[in-house]
Amino acid sequence: MTRILVIDDDLDVLQFLEMVLSSHKDCEVSKVCSTKEALALVTHHKFDIIFLDINMPEYTGHDFLNLYSAIHPDRATPVVIISADKTEANVKRALNNGAVDFVPKPIFNKNSLIRILEKYCSFEAKNADEELDAA
Repeated sequence: MTRILVIDDDLDVLQFLEMVLSSHKDCEVSKVCSTKEALALVTHHKFDIIFLDINMPEYTGHDFLNLYSAIHPDRATPVVIISADKTEANVKRALNNGAVDFVPKPIFNKNSLIRILEKYCSFEAKNADEELDAA
C-alpha cells in the first residue's frame, strides 16, 4: 500500500487530489488542510510521498519542509510542491528546501499527477515487500 499525504488549505484541491491519487493502484490518501496538522501526522506516521501547497496559513509550505527535515533528517520521503506561485524564485526555494518536484496550480492534468506518483513511488518493489511481509 502506498501512503500519500496531501496538504492544502483549498478543499477543492484536496478533493481533486484525493480522487485522482486514490484511484491509482493500491494507494491510500490522507489529507489535511493545515501544515500544523500535517506535522502532527508525519511525527507519528510514515508516508511514501507528500503533496504540499506553499501558500498555507500558520506555517508555509517552505516552513513545513524545514520542520519536516528537522523531525526526520534520515527520512527520504519525496515532497512534491503544488502551488499557484510558479515564479522561478519560489520553485528554486522549494527545491533547495528539499522538494523533489513542482506542480503548478491550477491542476488539470490527471495523467501528470499519476506520472509523478509513479516516478517517486516504486509500486513493484512495494508489492514485493508486502508479499514478503505477509509470508
